Amino acid sequence: MDEEDYNEYTFLYPEKPEYPKGLPDHILSSFITAERVKSIDVNACAMSMRRFLEQVCIDRSAKKGSLAQMLADLANKGEIPTKLVKVAEG
Repeated sequence: MDEEDYNEYTFLYPEKPEYPKGLPDHILSSFITAERVKSIDVNACAMSMRRFLEQVCIDRSAKKGSLAQMLADLANKGEIPTKLVKVAEG
């Protein structure tokens, strides 16, 4: 192979994913799992995201109950946006 035939390539997509900073390892692992299955099975991704949100609620000491109730408790404490609670209730 001649040197003039050699081309250097740079990958533009997909970029290295950026994950939320400061998450405990077990919660970050749940988030990464949900991201990985997103393109394979949307239902599996939704269940993994639910698990991720439940772990966040437990980590932030939300009152026990359904996911919507735990998210509402965190929203009342000002730890998460209220829009997230509305989505969970739907």
